[in-house]
Amino acid sequence: MSRYNGPLFVAVGTKDALVGPQPQMGKLFIKYHKGAHAELMIRDMDHHFNVDKKVEDLDEMIDKTLGYLKKYLDVDEVDL
Repeated sequence: MSRYNGPLFVAVGTKDALVGPQPQMGKLFIKYHKGAHAELMIRDMDHHFNVDKKVEDLDEMIDKTLGYLKKYLDVDEVDL
């Protein structure tokens, strides 16, 4: 991560039992990212974004990810 200078969006769930501990691991990505436009989204969700319980967490993450990509990457030619 320390060599990557592009935009960085990290989404983590505090109940993620596969990648952890969270949100500490996500915060490390942000800490060691030397580029601009680093953003961390922390939610009370598991590794699969709580899709087995509700879709709102996944929908929010998708919306925030798309908003981030539109803001910091050249996606005018991509039909989102």
